[in-house]
Amino acid sequence: METALIVFSSSTSGSRLKNLTQRAKIRDVRITQTPANIKSGGCSYSLRVNLHDLEDILYLAARYRVGYAAVYREDTDLSGNKIYVRL
Repeated sequence: METALIVFSSSTSGSRLKNLTQRAKIRDVRITQTPANIKSGGCSYSLRVNLHDLEDILYLAARYRVGYAAVYREDTDLSGNKIYVRL
């Protein structure tokens, strides 16, 4: 499964968007701790989502004015380490 991380500046925003995805019946959305190498201050939580659901989730964020700090695609390098590419 290809995944993306939506990084938040407040835990309230992360929880709100997670609830909106549940109401929209978008599956496999999990609240997770933001990796230290992509934290931008503020909240240390992100939503881990399927990459193919990202557009719909960002639409919900815009429609309901839920702010987020950044979005990253999660990949794995040749050594098996996770890397994050800002979208």
